[in-house]
Amino acid sequence: MTTSRDCLCIIGARRGSRRLKGKNKLPLNGKPLFVHAMETARRSAIFDSILFSTDDEEILARIRDFDDVLVDERPQNLADSQTSMLEVIAYLLHQYPAIFSPVHSFCLLTPCQPFRTAEQIQNAYRLYQETKADSLISVTRFPFPPELAVDVVDQKVHRTWTGLVRGERFSPRFYPNGAITIVNKDYFMQHTEVFSSNTVAFEVPWPYSLDIDEERDYQLALLLEKIFL
Repeated sequence: MTTSRDCLCIIGARRGSRRLKGKNKLPLNGKPLFVHAMETARRSAIFDSILFSTDDEEILARIRDFDDVLVDERPQNLADSQTSMLEVIAYLLHQYPAIFSPVHSFCLLTPCQPFRTAEQIQNAYRLYQETKADSLISVTRFPFPPELAVDVVDQKVHRTWTGLVRGERFSPRFYPNGAITIVNKDYFMQHTEVFSSNTVAFEVPWPYSLDIDEERDYQLALLLEKIFL
């Protein structure tokens, strides 16, 4: 499935990381995570170009070798841990009007979810188009009903439910995983927001949705790389 500059791919990779140092550059199956993200975007055959925003000098040096990647050297005031990706996207829209002018939508892909597939991106974009949604958010199903969660305080269990509670009584619940986010450009420019009453969900099951954010996530990814990459 191809388009003609209808959807732009955005990949953001901040140099700093609070939990896992240099996580966007960690090697997996012989390639750094940010390269996996770019190659998956290419294989989806949806995007004519990729806009890559980073303050990391090592990543900047590497991505300049990719002809189809537009490079944004992210300013330092947008590269701290308090800056959300929504703020970065708003900056990109203002900074590069000629890049965004021809496109209807943009798709945000994170570098730290290497098991997300090109086919999943294709299917997500197809669903987004068919439903005429303001946005699409990828989600993952909770492995158990969150209604059965308990709090543990000083090694003591606190629960909000009583009696025998069977999981099948509850409807499936999902959490947004950040693997694929597609947004109508005009909607974002008006609201600077991703969610709306017309946001559609696209399921990306685990481990395809695995987000490498801590050391234990990376160690798990190393165990899974030979199967999924």
